[in-house]
Amino acid sequence: MAILHFSTRLQSRPAPYIIAPGGYTSDCWWWSGELGSGGHAVTNIGGRTVSAYRLMYERAKGLIPDGLELDHLCRNPSCINPDHLDPVTHGENMHRAWLARKRS
Repeated sequence: MAILHFSTRLQSRPAPYIIAPGGYTSDCWWWSGELGSGGHAVTNIGGRTVSAYRLMYERAKGLIPDGLELDHLCRNPSCINPDHLDPVTHGENMHRAWLARKRS
């Protein structure tokens, strides 16, 4: 497995490692740090728990527009690959999750 190091200017110590799959069929970047509700990647910055996947998206693609949230297109809540995250309304996010559950 390849290990990618994730750090941010917002904190003085490096965040947990991201494990990028080597040889797996998934392009997910699996967060090996703390997981919050629903298995979503979280980290601590300045004593505050924040979404690691949101941080990664904003570093790579810019701010998430007001009123939108990130949908994990890969359906993997611990993935922080910005290419797997799509800003959508809450309703659209719930609809996509429902469709994914219906297909499985």
